[in-house]
Amino acid sequence: MALRITFHGGAGAVTGSNFLIEGTKGKILIDAGLEQGRDFCMKCMYEPFPYDVPSIDALVITHAHLDHIGRAPKLVREGFKGKAYMTEATRDLMALMLKDSVNLLTQEAKRYNQEPLYTEADVERLLLLVETIPYHDERDIAPGLSIYLRDTGHILGAASVRVKDTGDGTSLVVTGDIGNSPNPYLNDAEMVPDADAVIMEAVYGDRVHEHLDQRVPNLRDALKRALARGGTMLMPAFSMERTQLMLYEISNLMESGEIPEFPVFLDSPLAIGVTGIYEKHAGEYFNTAAQAETKKEGSIFRFPFLTMTPSREDSESIAREPSQKLIIAKAS
Repeated sequence: MALRITFHGGAGAVTGSNFLIEGTKGKILIDAGLEQGRDFCMKCMYEPFPYDVPSIDALVITHAHLDHIGRAPKLVREGFKGKAYMTEATRDLMALMLKDSVNLLTQEAKRYNQEPLYTEADVERLLLLVETIPYHDERDIAPGLSIYLRDTGHILGAASVRVKDTGDGTSLVVTGDIGNSPNPYLNDAEMVPDADAVIMEAVYGDRVHEHLDQRVPNLRDALKRALARGGTMLMPAFSMERTQLMLYEISNLMESGEIPEFPVFLDSPLAIGVTGIYEKHAGEYFNTAAQAETKKEGSIFRFPFLTMTPSREDSESIAREPSQKLIIAKAS
């Protein structure tokens, strides 16, 4: 094969995706993620990348989870000057996630008496290198190498990446993370009919997820049980995709009368920002049914009993809400 792939993360583990693909002439990276887990891994975070960073022609980002983007600003610090390619939605989500991660990484670094892994200035330098690319658009990004993105249905803007040697036509695909279909508003993952080899995400390859027909009744029944017991309900949820999915389903359950109407508070500035980006790109990335619903309602995530609390003062006001309520907050 004219293409060679080397794994520098995301293989033998489920985080830290960082794949080097070399052709006859060019070299590109797919993803540059953080190693995530229970402990703060100094070696994983701070050691130099195991390849010559300035010689890399381009970076391709599959999606905006930190285990795929979290070390991208460090690439810039180490001399990367090429273009960074991704979908427009991934660009917007990545900007939000990396700026949020700067604060978290700085706090962790202080605990270990280390300099921060990168600063907001490094994030801004990375964003200046971004060139967005839509799905289904063949793009030459390095000498002798082109890419083609397809929807994976994982989160907004997530993509698989087909890399092709433009000389002999040899191609391989890195799927990135694949969505748990069906999703009520994202498209299913697109098939890959045109690759000589596929590097596939398999984090949940050993289990079968509940079908949507089971997940929604389970959510409904859990909320009804909690409401019957009384008191305040707390739902921890990841800021990106999980929170938006919960808002969508709770809104529908209230509208259909399957659960009573009660105050819901989205108490996470990051989740609020992510929700806004999902709304911004609904017309481009949502499936046909969700696009029609968005045109009719304006947003599929907002409903009359939802309050978003972006500031500390807004959060403190939740305690003054006398009635039974649900608080959705960022999962740790």
